[in-house]
Amino acid sequence: MSTPSISSLLDSANELLQRDALSEAERFVRTAVSIAWKPPATVGTAAERVSTLSVLATVYCRQGRYRKSEITFRVAMSAAKKALPANHPSHLTVMNNFAVLCKYTGEFDTAERLYQSVLRELELSVGPNHPDVANVYHNLGGLEHARGRAERGESYARRSVTIREQALGPDHPDVAADIAALAAILDAQRRFDESEPYYRRVLRTLVRTHGAWHTEVAVNVNNLGAVWFHLGRYENAERAYRRALKVKQRILGKHHPDVAMTLNNMAVLKKTTGELADAESLYARSLAIFHSALGEDHPKVVACRRNLQKLRSKMTADVGHKQRVQSSPCTTRSRA
Repeated sequence: MSTPSISSLLDSANELLQRDALSEAERFVRTAVSIAWKPPATVGTAAERVSTLSVLATVYCRQGRYRKSEITFRVAMSAAKKALPANHPSHLTVMNNFAVLCKYTGEFDTAERLYQSVLRELELSVGPNHPDVANVYHNLGGLEHARGRAERGESYARRSVTIREQALGPDHPDVAADIAALAAILDAQRRFDESEPYYRRVLRTLVRTHGAWHTEVAVNVNNLGAVWFHLGRYENAERAYRRALKVKQRILGKHHPDVAMTLNNMAVLKKTTGELADAESLYARSLAIFHSALGEDHPKVVACRRNLQKLRSKMTADVGHKQRVQSSPCTTRSRA
């Protein structure tokens, strides 16, 4: 039986990534790595060696194994710098994908530097209106959103939508991803009436493309739930969060950071509706997952911890107030 080619293994791994079959994707790409890097490292070309590690690191990132992903990306980056020109597609891909990880782990300056380097090389090599350029604008918009600079991110997001729609048409799933990113940036500016129809449009495209059980669908449903929460439509919001949580837990497992995000959102909802014990439990679960995946000082860990502390302070204050009321002497109005 012949050994499968590195390119066919990577194609299979990337296809499985698109379908959220992360464990299967890992098996394929590990086989590709073992072939490409077999001593004396001449079995695969330099580009293949870089690509195998880049895809493996991306799988780790999608699985929420961020520390393992970073180590693998750094090895791939080092190999790319030694063996490939700056504008080589494999070199640019590993830089872009490493920047995605850096955004997740809070290394925002590193992510921006990488994205801007990729953008410069792409605009020179393929032109400013290529879909690959739209990818970078999409990612820059997401980075600014993560940094709390939504107004700055909006121009990047709109640029990615414009480029991609012109290149691929309005109903392409990549256009839907750009529109979803733009909607999230509008949410950060509290422009919920503008973002809601975008999310509905994106959801139709994603379900048609991927089916109901896909992480992109879950992310979009989660974000739509957040919009409904801010619009005061709490029952709709809770249904959306529960749907998103069910999909994420089934695909990613119960301890993935994306699961923690939805748990945190549900906690905010429960706190708002006065279900404080439920909110406390949800915050605690979210914090444990974030802390394990991201470490002590990540912004999401800090924010979730602060939310839990505030809730517990409120619960303690409410109990104290209730006890004081119950122990207060009763007075009766004397009859005239």
